[in-house]
Amino acid sequence: MIYNYIITNIAYSSVSFRQSGIIPQNPSTVINTRIGDCKDVSTLFVSMCKEAGITATLALANTRDRGQHTLLLPSIEFNHCIAKSTIGGKDYWVELTSGTLPFNTFSNTFLGSNILEISKTSTALNKFNPGIRGRNMMAYKTEVKLENADMTVKETNWNTGSMSSYIRSVFNDLSSADQIKKMKEDLTGVYPENEIYSLSFSNLNTSKSTSDTVGTACSYKLLNVSKSVAGMSIFSIPWSNKSYATALQVISPRKFGIDLTQLFGVDESNQELSLELPTGKAMVQPFKAVQLSNDFVDFKLESVQQGNKLVLKRSFALKKDYVPLDKIDQFKAFYKEMAEADDQQLAMK
Repeated sequence: MIYNYIITNIAYSSVSFRQSGIIPQNPSTVINTRIGDCKDVSTLFVSMCKEAGITATLALANTRDRGQHTLLLPSIEFNHCIAKSTIGGKDYWVELTSGTLPFNTFSNTFLGSNILEISKTSTALNKFNPGIRGRNMMAYKTEVKLENADMTVKETNWNTGSMSSYIRSVFNDLSSADQIKKMKEDLTGVYPENEIYSLSFSNLNTSKSTSDTVGTACSYKLLNVSKSVAGMSIFSIPWSNKSYATALQVISPRKFGIDLTQLFGVDESNQELSLELPTGKAMVQPFKAVQLSNDFVDFKLESVQQGNKLVLKRSFALKKDYVPLDKIDQFKAFYKEMAEADDQQLAMK
């Protein structure tokens, strides 16, 4: 209730002439003005928790985008502030500067940040890795129908954690027409020729939502995605969250490892895709099932034929988010194999 009150009623604002760079504003001032920066809203959260008899503390953070090896020497160069409440012996961390992020949820890019909890029992600088947090996940159920060189697609997806926050921040303030325009812009980056038929959301508005999960339902057509070669139709599966070989560029020599949060925004992604073949058509060769696993990622593609439909499943799970320097070459080879599996060409005749 306290968390929801703050993210709903207090707007994030950081203006140097109004706020100190170090000292938070008085909680009563934040409530009256309804604006505050990260340390202001975090201090308000701690104060309100204490009034309610809940143990709560502040924590200073130096965010991950500043590097993995910052603050090696004593310093006050923190650039963010979050808070922690302890309920029933369990710690719940909160990010209070976003009006769309569900309770106890953080983006993958913040995990691993250096944090310093301000309490009498903790004096050490730690990597942020909460024992309890909302998972950042995406799930899709997709129906694809092949029609000549085109694909008609109907899809429902569910977004949790920071993924729901992203959907809300992008689409909530847009009109229905602008929502479709935004979707078309995003889709055009991968499929230049397309037509959007419908787009709807559930739980998009944070203040009215009944769940932390944002649902999306859409229908659209991808034009000229199948090529005719020697009497066969050649095409790739339109995975919604596929990997691209060009997304991982490693320039040698390197002095540091790879931060996978810059490559993968989710903890898990799952998709079930039903591909309906035209009457009288069949696959020239079976879909190639793939199962890959290493210390960092689990990846799997599988399929089953059901009449004139090919039911495909894709699953991805991020296990560790940092590849050390001595394992970069192995991960590059792994990622290339994963991207090639996502982009495998199928033939129908």
